[in-house]
Amino acid sequence: MKRTAKETSYTWTPELSAFDYVAYRMEKVHGHTGTSVLFVDVLDAVPSSSRLRKDIDRTSRVLLRMRQRVVVSALPFTSARWVTDPDFDLDYHIRRISLPEPCSFRQLLDLAATLHATPLDLNRPLWEATLVERLVEKGAAAAIVWKFNPAVIDGVGKLVFERLLHSDQRGSDRAPMPPIPSPEDLSPSDLTRQAVRRLPLAVGREVVRRASGAISAVPATIRQPAFALERATGLYQLLQRVAGSSRAEPPTLLRRRGSNRRFEMMDIALADLRGTARKYDCSVTDAYVAAVCGALRRYHEKLGMPDEAVQLTMPVNLDSGDDPAGGQFWSGVRIAAAMDEADPVERMRMVRDTIVTARTEPELTAFGAIAPLVFRLPDRVVTSIAEAAAGSEVLISNAGGHPGAAYLAGVRLTRVVPVAPLAGARIAIVMYSLGGRCHIGVNLDTAAVTEPGLFMDALQQEFDELIAAGKEVPAGRTQRGKRSNPAARTVAPRDGAPLLPGSVAKIDASHTGPEVGAYFDLDGTLIAGYSARYMNQDPKLRAEFSGSELLRTLAHVVSNGINEATFAELLELGAAAWRGRTLEDLDEMGLRIFENNVRDQIYPEMREIVEVHRRRGHTIILSSSASSFQVEPVARYLGIDHVLCNRFIAEKGVLTGEVQRPVVWGPGKASAAQAFAAEHGIDLRRSYFYADGDEDAALMYLVGNPRPTNPGKELAKVAQKRGWPVQRFTSRGSSPGKLVRNIAGLGVGLPFIGLGVGIGWARGDKRAGINFVFEHWLDAMFLANNVHINVIGEQNAWAQRPAVFILNHRTTFDGLIAMRIVRKDFTAVSKAENKGGGPVFEAVERLLDVAYIDRSDAASAVAAMKSLEGLARNGLSVLIAPEGTRVATVGTGPFKKGAFRLAMAAGLPIVPIVIRNAEAIGGRNAYAMNPGNVDVAVLKPIPVDNWKLEDLPRRIEEVRQLYVDTLANWPRSSAELALLPADHYS
Repeated sequence: MKRTAKETSYTWTPELSAFDYVAYRMEKVHGHTGTSVLFVDVLDAVPSSSRLRKDIDRTSRVLLRMRQRVVVSALPFTSARWVTDPDFDLDYHIRRISLPEPCSFRQLLDLAATLHATPLDLNRPLWEATLVERLVEKGAAAAIVWKFNPAVIDGVGKLVFERLLHSDQRGSDRAPMPPIPSPEDLSPSDLTRQAVRRLPLAVGREVVRRASGAISAVPATIRQPAFALERATGLYQLLQRVAGSSRAEPPTLLRRRGSNRRFEMMDIALADLRGTARKYDCSVTDAYVAAVCGALRRYHEKLGMPDEAVQLTMPVNLDSGDDPAGGQFWSGVRIAAAMDEADPVERMRMVRDTIVTARTEPELTAFGAIAPLVFRLPDRVVTSIAEAAAGSEVLISNAGGHPGAAYLAGVRLTRVVPVAPLAGARIAIVMYSLGGRCHIGVNLDTAAVTEPGLFMDALQQEFDELIAAGKEVPAGRTQRGKRSNPAARTVAPRDGAPLLPGSVAKIDASHTGPEVGAYFDLDGTLIAGYSARYMNQDPKLRAEFSGSELLRTLAHVVSNGINEATFAELLELGAAAWRGRTLEDLDEMGLRIFENNVRDQIYPEMREIVEVHRRRGHTIILSSSASSFQVEPVARYLGIDHVLCNRFIAEKGVLTGEVQRPVVWGPGKASAAQAFAAEHGIDLRRSYFYADGDEDAALMYLVGNPRPTNPGKELAKVAQKRGWPVQRFTSRGSSPGKLVRNIAGLGVGLPFIGLGVGIGWARGDKRAGINFVFEHWLDAMFLANNVHINVIGEQNAWAQRPAVFILNHRTTFDGLIAMRIVRKDFTAVSKAENKGGGPVFEAVERLLDVAYIDRSDAASAVAAMKSLEGLARNGLSVLIAPEGTRVATVGTGPFKKGAFRLAMAAGLPIVPIVIRNAEAIGGRNAYAMNPGNVDVAVLKPIPVDNWKLEDLPRRIEEVRQLYVDTLANWPRSSAELALLPADHYS
């Protein structure tokens, strides 16, 4: 898959969640009526069988659920397990059929309905793919019917599946095939025996958990009786629906229930629907649901029953994005269809208000209260609970989509028809967008909807009416006379990236403006590990902080644990230790620790997230329980203006040994965030909070977009329960795997060096041997360390040789990246203090005869540059960083004159190499390489024939501006790289 975004790793838990187990049990009981999620991908050509199989194989090795089956114990006191099937047969899951000609969409949908009603084999992974040939509809030659049990692929899984399988071009440029997951031969009997062995311990833990839960619930109930009553009410109502005592009879037209299904489809322009929604300050989902409500109203009217109400169940987005039902972390709620409102615009507003209100209903989480019971209840009871939780006649959802062109196995998708299972309802409607079109799939129980054609006509008429009403409104003004706020709208995701919760694309499609806050924790979130541990590595500080004080601090933590009170006492211990020191000393120490240790531990993924929030105009806050001297250097480096942290009190610049109150930790951090939001006009319901600590759940509950990042055990549990998207990063910090990769990266160079020596000796040409080494070793080294270099404009590196290649310089590895581009017939320039900087760099220096510039000795520096001029005239290119040293900021530093004077003296063109994201593989002072992606743009050669010394400062600044512009507006292809006409500097 050709993408510039970083690859994502996915974690698969072996135990089935209660909700997944319900989906599995539904397949067991009601599989013959269709309990699977279906997607029909319509293609413009018939894909190659081998290519399709290979791409599905690749996807199944990452989306592990595609290779796992469910194993259920014979006893009810243990969870079911996902087990990687040792007998997995990919060819069993992929089928290929041809329908009788001519095969129309109607025949395709009828076939899909038949496949949907065929139960999946519960002894195998729960999915199937059927390739259908001989389609003759316009723009369609084939289709793939994907069938998944919801336990395998829900809303989030569908987007992960698409990201892995789909491409944005026809070509076959794919990543290497992942390894086959290790199978596990676990039978139901094995699982039962394990459960029996663990039964005494499990019973004991359950008794303790139940008792402690009951005890802890008492004070919470006393403090928040209203919340406890609402939760109990929601649970009672759900249990009533399970028992059948409170479920109202469906309206007359939808009362019957049968086993026959009919699939229908339609599509509309996404721009039309989005335009209508935005003009009335609503979302696309609001407009979509309003059209469905109108279709139900129109269908009832045409059949003579206009006054009956219909209940809809729809997923409400707990991710709190722009579309209340458009995200991927959902909880189903019931809403009444606005059937009594004829005006489509007013109906759309009513839907918006209804969805917002439904998010606060106690039944939203009531199902979670009884979810653990599903492992112990009979099948029929479990399926009754699932149907009662839906509790409606109509299911409706927005499955997201892909904004641009999408390709599967080298052929283009022309439409996607999504189909949801009915799960006790009579109608299920799903919308999916692809390439600017909204494709709507409808699943009808024909016993209830006896006139499918009439219903689809009503749906089409409602969309037409809603879109027409939107076009009648003056642009920029709402129906109520209020100006719409473009800053409160979303935009399409950048570069076609899927809107996965927590992803950069999701943020980049969020609300804009400073009323959206982005709160970031420091330790474990922005940086790997904890900044406090580096204090002990600082020689100056270690000499001043006594061992007895350290032991006293550790004993305090061990005996009391960490909570808000003990954390405050720890701060006071630190403040007392520094009593009498100046604030200036403390800040100097913090800056020293940051430069030497902390800077290289900043996660590049988090740096990117900070930047996308800045791009959206959000108010960015670094909110940490660490002290100001630990936090503020990081904030300055990342350009974060607002800091909430703990501070030591000083009088006349001297520390008093006291700490400012209240302390910023846990609930105190949440209070500080609320106070800041109130002061700066931030809407917490639209804001984000990134943190790892278990105590940070207090603030997570308050923001609309909680983002647990590398979360602790308890926060991870809360995130799983609440459906918060969890992100974990391993690009910083140390690990055995990283050490092995780095050793391997060095080791692969040895045979190439040996071969290079042999080639140079055999040919009598030292340069031939050096060229061989660098043409092969760097590729192998980056491959061993799982580093991918994405180059745009590489042809410019070979347009004119020799040349003076210049590069921007932020990290240790920039030079190696640039050498990977230049590859042969070159030497390099470095400052004298870099000589012997580690085994890798020392080997490189010896091979290339690097010229070292001693800036303290002008005479030797001039001599070194003169020797380079001679090498350049003899055909060698020169690689040099005009900034002179690794830049300490995120920007581009000033350029020195040396590289440009050398080019002028030798009569060589200048070739700019612009490096982006090098921080992903290593920080400014790092000598261990991390896996990651680096982007490189090679600009056109710049001739210097007509340059004059008096114009040199202006010329240099113009070249530097090329770096600034390229980094700010990164080109997506070589065609967009035409930033520098060849005659621009002539």
